[in-house]
Amino acid sequence: MQPDDLTELQNLIEKLDSVYSVKLTADPDGNLCEIHVLSDKSKSPKQISRDIQSAVAARTGQDIEHRIISIAQVDSDTIPKQERLKISGLETTNTEGSFSATVILAGKADEYRGQASEVNAMVARRKVLAIASINAIHDYLKSCPFSLSDIQKFHIAGSDEINVAIHYYCNGSARLLTGTALIVDDEYSAVIKATLDAVNRVIPVTLS
Repeated sequence: MQPDDLTELQNLIEKLDSVYSVKLTADPDGNLCEIHVLSDKSKSPKQISRDIQSAVAARTGQDIEHRIISIAQVDSDTIPKQERLKISGLETTNTEGSFSATVILAGKADEYRGQASEVNAMVARRKVLAIASINAIHDYLKSCPFSLSDIQKFHIAGSDEINVAIHYYCNGSARLLTGTALIVDDEYSAVIKATLDAVNRVIPVTLS
């Protein structure tokens, strides 16, 4: 298992109910040997362990033993409350030569805007929307810890989805974050949702 695979798996486990943070360790052969989890008390450690085993098996095909999973539980009121940014609006300008987008995100108290533009092509439009979303997040954070690494459209189980990869820069190192969103209403919204899916989990850490 490569470092990027560990990062992707960590992001997946962190999205499980009641899980707050995860640290994964692999042996020299790339096999998972330790999974350390911080969670709230809304689920039993046994159930969280089963959820993790199922998630790892579904993503990697690897059956892991429960003994490599250690879970520390704390009261939910001791975990920093997460402010989840949500889509508030989208403004686009589509001309023959360029495509521009302004993404508007809403927090608890205010709205935040990000803008980007690029040549007018469908692949470029996805990039523009993701970068505009990241710029709106930067408007919220008043700093720039995120940058777009890649964005792809996939067809899976009869549905289309958007997958976004974002680099998160913190304490002198970069961590790869990934986010996905099914294309339900339109592709533009799915790009923004996938971007938020990637970064929303670490926003409380970024603010601390």
